[in-house]
Amino acid sequence: MHVHFIRGLPGSGKSTIAREYAARGYTHLEADDFFLRAGRSVYDFEKSLIGHAHRICRAHLAAALMCGEDVVISNTFCQRWEMRKYLDICAELGATVTEETAIGTYQNVHGVSSEVIARMRERWEE
Repeated sequence: MHVHFIRGLPGSGKSTIAREYAARGYTHLEADDFFLRAGRSVYDFEKSLIGHAHRICRAHLAAALMCGEDVVISNTFCQRWEMRKYLDICAELGATVTEETAIGTYQNVHGVSSEVIARMRERWEE
C-alpha cells in the first residue's frame, strides 16, 4: 500500500495532480470533499468544521488502507504538523509514503480569497 500526499496552496494544482493518480487506480481523498453539497457541485466551506472534515478524511484513509488500496491525499497542509495524524495512520497500517508540493497556477475553484491565500503562504513550511 502506498499513500501519496500532495500539499499546496489553493489553486496550485493539488486536485489536478491527484486526479492523475486516481486514473492509475489510487483512491483520491481530500478534506474539501466534506464541504461539497447539492450533488457534489456546490462547495460550502465552514471554518468551524475543518477539524471534523480532516477526521473524516483520516477515517477514509484508514478504511482504504485496511482494504489494501493505494491512496492519494490532496490537502493544503501548510504546516508540517498538519500531516502528523495522517502519517501516524500510514505508519500504523504499514503504508509507504511519498510527498510532493503542487506549485502550479490554476483557477482557485473554492473561492479562497487572495488575503487568505497570502496568510497561508506566510505560514507555509517546506
